[in-house]
Amino acid sequence: MRVSAVGLLASLLFSACSSQDEAAAPQESRTSTAATTVATTVTVTETVARATAPASKSSPGGGAPATGVELSGNGDRRLPPLRVGRGGTTLRWTNSGEVFSLFSEEGTLVDSVASRGATYLQAGVHRIDVVASGSWVVRIPRARRAR
Repeated sequence: MRVSAVGLLASLLFSACSSQDEAAAPQESRTSTAATTVATTVTVTETVARATAPASKSSPGGGAPATGVELSGNGDRRLPPLRVGRGGTTLRWTNSGEVFSLFSEEGTLVDSVASRGATYLQAGVHRIDVVASGSWVVRIPRARRAR
C-alpha cells in the first residue's frame, strides 16, 4: 500500500493544529450564588407625627411657606392618610433595623434592607403602611394630613 506524500503531510498538519487548539482552549469556570431571606416583625411602640414648615423660607413661587409631614415609630404601623400637593414629592426615610417596607393601596412603594432611602409620591391622598424592624422616620415634604 502506497501513501502519498501530500496525504501524509496534510494528516501531520491537521494533527498538529488539533493538538495546539486543545492546548490553547480556555478553561471554563463556573460560579454559583445562593441567597437567603429572613423576615422579622417588631411590635410598634410609638408613632409621632408633626407638620414641618420652615418659618423663614417660602415656597419657590414666593407664596406660603412650604409644609411637610414627619412621622416616626418603631416596627409596623399604618400611617394617617396624607395628601400630597400638585406636582408630587419625594418621601425620604431612615431606619435603624434590618428591614424597611412601605405599602400603599397601589402596591409596594419601598422594600429595602438599607438604612435610608427615598421614593417619589404622586399628587393625591396616600394611605401608607410601614413594615419595619427597628426605629424609623418618614419625611414627606409638600404633604399634609388628609381630612
